[in-house]
Parts: sequence; structure tokens; C-alpha cells
Amino acid sequence: MTNEIDKSDRPLEEYKALRAHELMLNERTSEFERAALQPLFLLNGGAVVAFLTLLGAIWEKGAVSVNFGVATWAVLMWCAGPVTAALATGAGYLCQSTFAKRARLEREIARVNLLNPAPTPDETNSTISKNNEMETARESAVMYQRRAIELAVFSLALFMAGAMIALDSMAP
Repeated sequence: MTNEIDKSDRPLEEYKALRAHELMLNERTSEFERAALQPLFLLNGGAVVAFLTLLGAIWEKGAVSVNFGVATWAVLMWCAGPVTAALATGAGYLCQSTFAKRARLEREIARVNLLNPAPTPDETNSTISKNNEMETARESAVMYQRRAIELAVFSLALFMAGAMIALDSMAP
């Protein structure tokens, strides 16, 4: 008797697990953006402020010669960094929302199976369509994930390039 109860509760438990997984994905979206991408905004934006402050102090004292043409490139690099970080944030959001779409489709299939263990041909066709949609969503999510990582790395590279150019713009 216990095995029959366990078997009958299994689809409901699977559905609950899928729903919990879907909710967790939604929560992780904002955590991902804060933890992984916020430092890119802070690094590049802070570098611009610090460098311009340094240039102002140097300009007043005249102790170091500054090539403002080269210094402009450093500022441009640091200004491009937050733009690239924003694009990475967008790609990260699209990645997470596409993974969440896939989880929602998986949950919908589980719900149909829970409510109707012997699906009609229409429900079977709908399940096949949702399975195809799930695969497309997975592929899209992986593509967005790659773009987010590439853009984040590029933003970090812009920060480092800006730092090197800034250093090159000042001569004793």
C-alpha cells in the first residue's frame, strides 16, 4: 500500500520540485547581476573619477607633464567599460530569463502529466511542441551566457587598457 501512495505522489512532488527550481532561477538573476557585474561598473566608473581628480591635482602643481591626447584615450576606455558591462548585464538577464522559460515549460509539461496521466493526442502534440521549445530555449540561454561572459571579460580588458594608457600619458 505504501508503494502505491509513493507512486501516486511522485508526479506532484516532481511538479513541486520544478516550481521550486523555477523560483530559484528567478532569484538568482538579480544575485548574478549584483555579484558578477557590479564590480565592472565600479572599476571603470571609479577609474574615470580617480584619474580626472589626479589630472586636476597634477595640472595645478605642474610636477608631471601630461599628454592630454593620450589621457583622453584612457578616459574613453573607462567610459566604454560601463557600457560593455551594461551589455553584459543585459545578456546575463536574457540568459537567466531564457533558462527560466525553459523551466516554466518543463513545469507545464509536468502539470499536464500530473493532471492527466493518459494524455490526449492534442496534449501529446503540445508536449512535443513544448519539448522542442525547451531545447531552443536551452540553446539560446547558453548563447546569451557566452555573450555575457565575453562582454564582462571585455569590460575588464577595457579597464586594464585604460590603466595602461593612463600611465603612459604621464611623464615625469
